[in-house]
Amino acid sequence: MVKKVIASVMALTMVFGGAAIPGSVFAEKGVISAGAAAKKAIMNPYIFVDMGEDSISLEWEKVDGAEEYAIVGMVNNRWKILDQVKDNSTKYSLNSYLLENLKAGKKYTVAVAAKFNGKWNTDLSNALTVVLGMPASVYPWFSANPVGDGKIRFAWDYVPEAENYGIVVFVNNKWVLYEELQGGDFCFLDWTTPQLPKKTYKVAVITKVNGKWMTEKAPSHAITVTVK
Repeated sequence: MVKKVIASVMALTMVFGGAAIPGSVFAEKGVISAGAAAKKAIMNPYIFVDMGEDSISLEWEKVDGAEEYAIVGMVNNRWKILDQVKDNSTKYSLNSYLLENLKAGKKYTVAVAAKFNGKWNTDLSNALTVVLGMPASVYPWFSANPVGDGKIRFAWDYVPEAENYGIVVFVNNKWVLYEELQGGDFCFLDWTTPQLPKKTYKVAVITKVNGKWMTEKAPSHAITVTVK
């Protein structure tokens, strides 16, 4: 289930894909180039996300031996370091960071990289692509992330009007309902697929309201996920 923020957050005012605002880390930090050959024995942390109306909160567990962490985002098809932070976790809370002033309905791809012996671990397979909520409340904020073994983990925010939630996939030029999940006040807000064929999938999370699936705006907040 999507985790709620339980630690203090450090704010970054920026908009992915746009020009850097004065004083932002876009103008100060470098670019990370990630590739298959960049695998490291020590993995970067898995990210938990909590999506607000115009923000994304990132949380991750402490990585033993990490000197610091880089918050990175996909900008113009390149990984770019947005900020660098020291470990701020405690006995009772995870590391955390807040990305603010983002746009509803826009896709953002983010990751956290750890530094060991002065070098960044550039294996960014922990990256998440998320879409902030559409203006209409019936469209949940959600993420879809490969989690290994050919599986994709979905997580989304609670929608009060939702009777059920649906995982939909774009197949043969049409949206197909892949899985229907229970809605209501007492329901899970995440789901992991069984093992899938290695390919790229276009997916979205929709809701059923008054017995009807809300599909009209599904294409505008779909995510493309690749199972390797």
